[in-house]
Amino acid sequence: MKHWTTKRLASFIIHTIIVLVPFSFSVVSSLLFWHSLFGSWYLAAPLVGVIDGLALLGLILAIIGIASPFQALRHLLPVVSVVPLGVELYNALAHNGAWVALGAAGVVTIILVLIAWQCFSTIEALFIDPVAAAKEKARAQLQQLAVAQAQLLEVQAITAQFVGEWQPAMRPAAAPHIITTTPQALTASPQPAEPVGDNLEELKAQAAAMRAAGQSWGKIAEAVGRSVSTVRGWLVAPQEATGEA
Repeated sequence: MKHWTTKRLASFIIHTIIVLVPFSFSVVSSLLFWHSLFGSWYLAAPLVGVIDGLALLGLILAIIGIASPFQALRHLLPVVSVVPLGVELYNALAHNGAWVALGAAGVVTIILVLIAWQCFSTIEALFIDPVAAAKEKARAQLQQLAVAQAQLLEVQAITAQFVGEWQPAMRPAAAPHIITTTPQALTASPQPAEPVGDNLEELKAQAAAMRAAGQSWGKIAEAVGRSVSTVRGWLVAPQEATGEA
């Protein structure tokens, strides 16, 4: 039993509990039957112990693998007390009439014998070779590992699917493109394009005349419609070039 699987051990416990029901009926019926014949418990009890005990001993010897002629007696376990059982059931039901008592006692006796026979056969078949039991237990353990692995793989697949669906939903939306402008850009008036030809020369001459008259750079720039830096570039650059010459 050391190398039994959980299922095999559970089967042994279940069938042992079940077989106790017909076995108990059989023992009690045998005690009552032989006591009614002998009129003494001192004779009835040892007789039941020998008959039922030897049959049970044969089952035990067969299970543990000890060669003995008593092994064959294990086959009598289901039926060893069938007569005392039937008689006692009939006597207990006799007040219902002979036919009713006979029919009920017969049906109940057959049912109990069949239950005992199936249980004893199953219990004996559970005791297999220790090597075979160890192999069976190893296969059961590997099956449990396979189930655990399959469960783990399924959890990983579900987790990966969840993460794949969750990440796009949690990704922040792209921020709208905002064009920023400085106060200077908002307030500055657009500069007209540099005129070409004679018009530009006239503006430069006007700027030179106003500067010679002592006008400020701001007033000159306002008069010619140019920025201060542009006007200064017109007048300062030629002066520097003249000085260098």
